[in-house]
Amino acid sequence: MSYPNLIPNASFEELNSRPLEWFYTGTHFTQCSNNWCSPTSASPDLYGPGLIVPRHWREKGFGNVYAKDGSYCAGITIYGCYNGKPHCREYIQVLLNEPLVPGQIYEVTMWVGHLKGSLWAGNIGGYFSEEKISDVGASLLEEEPQVVWKDAVMVKDGSWLRLQKTFSAEVDAKYLTIGNFYPDDRTTTSGEGFLNYAYYYLDDISVKKIDPIIKTDSTQLVPDPVETNRLYALNNIYFDYDEATLLPTSYHELNKLLKLMREHADWLIQIHGHTDISGDPVYNQKLSVQRARAVVNYLIKYGIEPRRVTYVGHGSQQPIASNAMESGRQLNRRVEFKIVLSDVEY
Repeated sequence: MSYPNLIPNASFEELNSRPLEWFYTGTHFTQCSNNWCSPTSASPDLYGPGLIVPRHWREKGFGNVYAKDGSYCAGITIYGCYNGKPHCREYIQVLLNEPLVPGQIYEVTMWVGHLKGSLWAGNIGGYFSEEKISDVGASLLEEEPQVVWKDAVMVKDGSWLRLQKTFSAEVDAKYLTIGNFYPDDRTTTSGEGFLNYAYYYLDDISVKKIDPIIKTDSTQLVPDPVETNRLYALNNIYFDYDEATLLPTSYHELNKLLKLMREHADWLIQIHGHTDISGDPVYNQKLSVQRARAVVNYLIKYGIEPRRVTYVGHGSQQPIASNAMESGRQLNRRVEFKIVLSDVEY
């Protein structure tokens, strides 16, 4: 049995804006690519129709590639720090559609191409983390990837090679970062290209559960018996930074609420949005309303009658922890729901 891919925008086809020129910083990649970002200031690349590669790099072969799937693919440098290559370690990072389940076995697949004339190198790896990586530097990320291809990955010119491994999740990781997490002196290389660094193209990336499946409780959002007019937390609800756009990793938790709403047709619920104290109070109030409304819109989109769901935003007026520390502010940025009517007496 095949299970859903946990990677959104797995083939880089969904863009925030079409790439028309070369990327010089990680921010350029992040702004252009939907779901994917650069965790460092180094600049991974996107390739597709209309992209103009500067002559200096075009003469080295950059951009002479056709995507494995669709029209676009990504590219990263994974070796060459000791040889003076600028941005000698580039990485791409994505928020998974749902957190990993500890103990569950997953299959990781990625298709790789190779820049002709560059070295073949090993240590292409995937690092799964609970927190988003954000490093202002442009060099090596010293993490321990759960999946790694140690040997030099040799790909025929103009072709794509499938890399595939399985691993058992140890934590409920939410992010995947791809690149080389080892220094040059611990990275195997091969070939005698005219370029003294290694550059690979990436496309069609997937992370999927494989049998046996570890079952998780998908409905335990509220206790039994349920209480009306009590606030219940919706955990793992994520939005774009400073926006009201739900991220795909939120869907798993929202689907729990959907299931409960379908099982209890008498329930009417109210969604409550909250922010921390950072920023302007008027803006925070507006953002909290927009985020609560985004949750309501998701429920309506998947069949819940509009009359059964309402929403309210509180801005930063109802903290549940101190705003003095980031850990407290993180708790205060939350979405809750209240059952305001059911057949339960209150």
